[in-house]
Parts: sequence; structure tokens; C-alpha cells
Amino acid sequence: MKTNIELTKKQYEVLMNALQIAGSVYGIMGDIVDKKYKKRSGEIDELESYLLEKAKELGLGNMIEIFQEKKVVDQEYLEKAMNDLFEYDEFVFWDTLPRKLANRNLVRKLGKEKIRTMDNIAYIHVEYPIEDEYRNEFDKHELERLEIKK
Repeated sequence: MKTNIELTKKQYEVLMNALQIAGSVYGIMGDIVDKKYKKRSGEIDELESYLLEKAKELGLGNMIEIFQEKKVVDQEYLEKAMNDLFEYDEFVFWDTLPRKLANRNLVRKLGKEKIRTMDNIAYIHVEYPIEDEYRNEFDKHELERLEIKK
């Protein structure tokens, strides 16, 4: 079964940007984590190829370039999407690092078993002050004072 979906030029560009990001994420996950993600990456590539066939109809033929005999988005559109992805990665890194370090400290202090028995509210009450210390440190000094002990 097929359906027709009408998109504005802007909606089409948003969709293509999202496909670039999703394809990149699934491609990386397929290479590093699990091959099931590689399959999804291939499905996204197929959808992108199908949609690129419609680019000229919306006056977006300039977004297409040929790579290995296949239509792909050009470097400019790809870079826009990758900039969004890099900004997201940066946010996730700085959001996750303090939480992971705080959790590590709690595991060292209380043990995994004690943490498993805590409800979410109790855990947050003991974890958050530690996480907040790390956030303040990274806000002021980023990674400058982070060291690995040997």
C-alpha cells in the first residue's frame, strides 16, 4: 500500500535534515553497537533516495549531488545536519558526564546492591548534590582539571 503525502518546500528540507541525522546515528550504531542498526540505516538511505527523486519538483534540485552513481544530499545540506548532530552530541556529553561520575561515586560509597534497593526519589536526593558539584566544576573549568589516576 502506498500513500501520497504533500510537503511544502520547508517541510521537505526539515525531513531531509532529519533523515541525515537519523541515517548518521543508525550508521554509527550499526558499525559500533549492533548490526540491527545497520539495517535501519539502509532503510533510511532507501527512503532518502526515494525522496531525493522529488527534490526538483520542489525547486530543490541544487540539494542533490551524485556519489558512487547514487543521488545524495549535497555537502551544504549534509553539513547543516551534521552541525545539528554535533551540537546535540556536545549537549549530551556535558549532560551525561556529571551524572555518570556522580553515579560512580555513589556506587563506590554505598555499593551497587544498596543503590538497587533505593527508590528513585531517595536516589535523586543523594545523587543530585554530587552531580551538581560536577556540573559546577565543568561549567567553570570544562575538562581542564579532570585527570585519570594511574
